[in-house]
This record gives sequence, C-alpha cells and structure tokens, in this order.
Amino acid sequence: MRGPGSPAGAASGLDKELLQTIYEESDRLSRLIDSLLQITRIEAGGVQVQKEWNVHYTRSLEGVLDVSHLPFVHAKTIGRGL
Repeated sequence: MRGPGSPAGAASGLDKELLQTIYEESDRLSRLIDSLLQITRIEAGGVQVQKEWNVHYTRSLEGVLDVSHLPFVHAKTIGRGL
C-alpha cells in the first residue's frame, strides 16, 4: 500500500499484486454469475438446446491441437509462459 510519502500515482509491488488478484477474482465471479444465469434460462425453458453441431470435427480438433503444441513449437515466444 502507499505510504504517507509515496506519490499519489505510485503503487507498490503489493498494491499491483492485490489489484491483479482483485481483477482475476472479479473476472472469475463474473463468469460464475454468467453460468448461473445461463442455467436459470435453460431450466426456465428460455433457451433451446441445439442438438446438432454445425462444425466439422476436423476444425474442432485443429483448435485442440493448436493449444497443445504452443509450448513446444513456440517455446521461445508465445509458448514461454505455458
């Protein structure tokens, strides 16, 4: 937290960490609320479940493979944090 002598715009490492945690947890809470609202809509009959999938299975497999290969193929760039 800022001390009495800190400039108004300066944030310590702890402040940044707390703000990051608040941001992440508020995002998680938002997704949870969205999921609960969607479940409520489904239970109330407000949403029709689509039983057909209009995407070719190869396209969905490409998406899965793209994510799993990132740490290996792009290890020195975008895969670094994985």
